[in-house]
Amino acid sequence: MSMKLSEKADIFIKPQYGYGAVGSPPHIPGNAGLHYRLELVQIGERRQTKWSMTEDELISIAQRLKDDGNAKYKDKKLKEAENLYRDGVAHTNNIKKKDEATKKLKITLH
Repeated sequence: MSMKLSEKADIFIKPQYGYGAVGSPPHIPGNAGLHYRLELVQIGERRQTKWSMTEDELISIAQRLKDDGNAKYKDKKLKEAENLYRDGVAHTNNIKKKDEATKKLKITLH
C-alpha cells in the first residue's frame, strides 16, 4: 500500500494483533479492536538506518549525539540530554571496533 500526500487511510487491527485479551487499562479494554485514521501530512528524506551505516558513520553520529547531549545538559534540559545520550548508546551498540576511542565514547554515553 502506498499513499499520496494529504491522502487519508483507515487502519483496523484485530484484537489478537493489538492488545489481545488483556487490553491496555484503563483506556483499552480486553479483546478490543483498534481503529486508526491516518493522514499523510509530509514526505521527507528517508534517514539511513543504524544497521546500514558503516562503523565510522556510527561513531561520528554517536559523537555528535554525545556533544548535543552535553549541550542540553549544560542548559539544564536534562530529559532532552538523556534522550540524545540514549540514541547515542543505540548507535554504539552496532559498533564492533574495540579501540580505546570507541570504548571511551561508549562509556561516556552510558
